[in-house]
Amino acid sequence: MTQQAIIYQDVVYIGKKPFKRDTVYGTRLTFTPGQVHPVPTNIANQMTRHKDVWVLADSPEHKTYLAAAENGELSTKTGPVDNEPTELQKIDELVKALEVDLSKCVRKDLIREHEVTTKLNVEFDEQDKLAEMVAKVCKAYKEYLINKLIDGNQGDN
Repeated sequence: MTQQAIIYQDVVYIGKKPFKRDTVYGTRLTFTPGQVHPVPTNIANQMTRHKDVWVLADSPEHKTYLAAAENGELSTKTGPVDNEPTELQKIDELVKALEVDLSKCVRKDLIREHEVTTKLNVEFDEQDKLAEMVAKVCKAYKEYLINKLIDGNQGDN
């Protein structure tokens, strides 16, 4: 009987704790944020189901984590620096505030005339209900803010 070789994949800990010991999947490995350990592929697949804790090395998620750490958005010891919200969390807060503001509008024309709607040239269908209009404006605003963030980060390179 031939023995099959075990294939390993590098897994990275991206969680917020200063260290993480794997007791769930049986590796008994201890990770610090950003630390890479090779683990059998079947275990790596299980671990990376928890996307806010484990990612595969060199994956897009790992690269995003490294960029955030490089930009000072993460502390290599404790997760977000001083519990400051990340840029994406700030964007979500801005969009939520807009949603609350627009939800107070009781007429479609008030949403059509809102400064964010006009600035972003949001278009509506005649049959759109108020809630659908609010959702369209919020989606367009979030896309605008994310693109602005991406453009700003590309200018730093």
